[in-house]
Amino acid sequence: MDYEGFLLESELFYRYVNKLGNLESHVLENWTREQKLAFWINAYNAFTLQAIMKRYPISGRSLIGLFFPQNSILQIPGIWSRIEFKAGGKKVTLGQIEHKIIRKLFDEPRIHFAIVCASRSCANLRAETYQANILEKQLHEQADQFINDPSKGVRWDSDNHRLSISKIFKWFKKDFEKKDIPTGSSTRSTKSNQPVLRFIRQYIRNKKVIDRIDRGRDIRVSYLPYDWRLNDKVKKPHMDN
Repeated sequence: MDYEGFLLESELFYRYVNKLGNLESHVLENWTREQKLAFWINAYNAFTLQAIMKRYPISGRSLIGLFFPQNSILQIPGIWSRIEFKAGGKKVTLGQIEHKIIRKLFDEPRIHFAIVCASRSCANLRAETYQANILEKQLHEQADQFINDPSKGVRWDSDNHRLSISKIFKWFKKDFEKKDIPTGSSTRSTKSNQPVLRFIRQYIRNKKVIDRIDRGRDIRVSYLPYDWRLNDKVKKPHMDN
């Protein structure tokens, strides 16, 4: 994310944020499912950007963030539970948008690849807003991109038959269990993770992983380290002429 660029365009950005807040609740209630879901995903991402921009560059140490990098969203006290934003005519926190609205009302696990926590291990922010008429396509692309990124989503170690997956699949395991699809029988080592593997199977491009999931062959599942450093744009070093 080019946060410095966003700061330069802050007037335009805050006009967008104000539109999210000024939308009246009765108007939102009459929207379609896809319109509502797109609205709340966009609101979550916009408010995350807003929280970062107000404190950029992030510095200092909060009590909750003693074990996390200094340049991390976790250094912002109450980032998910106390800081309030206005959307759809009411005040909400990021936690309320994610858990009480999006996860509770929409039964859509791919939102975990669409909402962005401003960390290097989270999904990439799209260069466009989510839109009701193309939402299915956008969510499919986000899931495909994330799962096939070995630095973020899924990494296969063929020598040890080990599948390392994002901790998102651990933290929100129940969400992925809701979108189960049938596969072959399971070995004991994969049984507890089978619903997650079946979800991954829909998007993974690695043919060896697909074959093992389909055949129910042994797969050791572990979790990738989660990098909470800010997903800031990497600055290229200045080169003297």
